[in-house]
Amino acid sequence: MAINAARRWAGSLTKLQSGSSSLAGTTIPLRSCPPGITAIMEDSRPWVRLTATVHTLAWDPDRAVGVLKDIASKPGLTRVFAAVVLDEFRAGRLSLDW
Repeated sequence: MAINAARRWAGSLTKLQSGSSSLAGTTIPLRSCPPGITAIMEDSRPWVRLTATVHTLAWDPDRAVGVLKDIASKPGLTRVFAAVVLDEFRAGRLSLDW
């Protein structure tokens, strides 16, 4: 059940990535500042960290894959989402051209 939910999320990821994300009450255009997005891959909030890491796949895939592996090794729902993103990225089904 959680895997199906994660796959649905991964399927709609392009929609999320083409918009903007609200982090700590501040709306930022996603991908507008790669160094800023990359920096928040170390955020203490799992969902913020996951979102930033998915975006970072586009310009620093080696680092992003390492962070996704770390997220996937920790407890919580983000673990499932990180695993699905990794699977989709490795299989070449995760679109990064948004």
